[in-house]
Amino acid sequence: MMIRAWLILADILIHLFLFISLILFYTYSLSEQHISKEDHMAKEASVHKDNLIDVSLDERLTLLSAKVGDPVFIRIFKEESLLEVWIRSGA
Repeated sequence: MMIRAWLILADILIHLFLFISLILFYTYSLSEQHISKEDHMAKEASVHKDNLIDVSLDERLTLLSAKVGDPVFIRIFKEESLLEVWIRSGA
């Protein structure tokens, strides 16, 4: 009989935790979590994009302390229309 009481208590606690997590999931605004594209680009880009229009790839990489052949990681976010390019310089 005692085992049944513990199982009922565990079941109630699990349902309570699921209910609380569901409430927190829907009340937490996802828009607060994401930075706008313009703010993100301003933070990450050390070189303004207008200055790079007539610059060759080698010159751009030099500005970033990188060279041709360094490893590159690219992430594309479709919904946010965001492209991230990470270059590991001096690898």
